[in-house]
Amino acid sequence: MDNGVPEYSSAENIYPELYVRRASDRVSKLRQAFEKMYGSEPEIIFRAPGRVNLIGEHIDYEGYGVLPMAIVQDTLLAIRRVSGGSNIRVANVKPEEYPEVLVSNDPEQELQIGKRRWSDYFICGFKVVASAGAVLTVHKIPCSK
Repeated sequence: MDNGVPEYSSAENIYPELYVRRASDRVSKLRQAFEKMYGSEPEIIFRAPGRVNLIGEHIDYEGYGVLPMAIVQDTLLAIRRVSGGSNIRVANVKPEEYPEVLVSNDPEQELQIGKRRWSDYFICGFKVVASAGAVLTVHKIPCSK
């Protein structure tokens, strides 16, 4: 893809052989949950790999750089654009634990300090992508009911 973000159509191209079946099942369950919640399939599914940092976040106590590396645990995000509205519906495949939240599509929004919600993780990522103008012009994609 010309924006620098690789696109894959199959779990075999992303995951080690040992995890392909599990990953394919997760993607299938995410698609089914999305369709059940919104009545249509997602347009795209994004994957953010988990990461570990060996010996800290920036530079270790001896002045050496750290060694961050991707791990197989990840976060999957299903998206579908809709016309109109100024909100984004953020839902989880476990709604009993993480209820759906309606958030503004304004990248300048402030997080509600002291009132943490699971969706704050999404909002932080949204703000970074929108402020960098990266990948998509995210703040111009209306996503609400």
